[in-house]
Amino acid sequence: MTRKLVAFLIVFLLCNSAHSQTYEFDYMLETEHKMAPDSIIKHIYQYTNSKDNSYLLNVEEVGADKLSLFLLDREGWVAEGTISKKDFFDVESQVFNCDAIRLYRNDYKKKQVKNYQFTVLKDTIINTVAYNHYILKSVDAKREARKKLGTQHYITYKNMDNYKPTVASESAAYEEYKVTKNIPNGLYKQHYIIMPDGKKRKSFNVMSYKICKKSILLHVCNNK
Repeated sequence: MTRKLVAFLIVFLLCNSAHSQTYEFDYMLETEHKMAPDSIIKHIYQYTNSKDNSYLLNVEEVGADKLSLFLLDREGWVAEGTISKKDFFDVESQVFNCDAIRLYRNDYKKKQVKNYQFTVLKDTIINTVAYNHYILKSVDAKREARKKLGTQHYITYKNMDNYKPTVASESAAYEEYKVTKNIPNGLYKQHYIIMPDGKKRKSFNVMSYKICKKSILLHVCNNK
């Protein structure tokens, strides 16, 4: 075997070597998402794991027969891609290859935990049904005013003790929860941010949810 061939094989194996990461989902939430009160409503399917709230999968329609997939793992990876509706809903497991995956980085972990805190409020009543209500906000009023930071509100279902809070969508909420774990368990009904001017931003409303069985497999290149 020539030296050139040996070198080629070594490079080929290094570039194509990979390890796998599997994400399991047991709930599918059908949500309506608005960035601002006057913005267009987006319909997003959000897949979660009731026992592990470090990751989630957002699925959004793109055209008549395509879906956009966005996987966020606060402890590992981000993966994005598109797939046909039929392939996604008819198959239990989907695969992301190396070129669709990148390492998740959060450079503000310590600052987020230091600067924010959860507070549990009185129950919120929606159509005669009681829900848990807690908020996440800055502990520094001057910093909050200077940076015009909003207050995150979470309205969650009661009597769902086996469902960990859905906090992976917001880095500050996730990092704070990891340290304190002082908020009630339960699937969220609403999640929104109230800005200092009183306007609502970035709202998620869960229209329906169901138990499901879905998985995502990442083929992560070792050089990522």
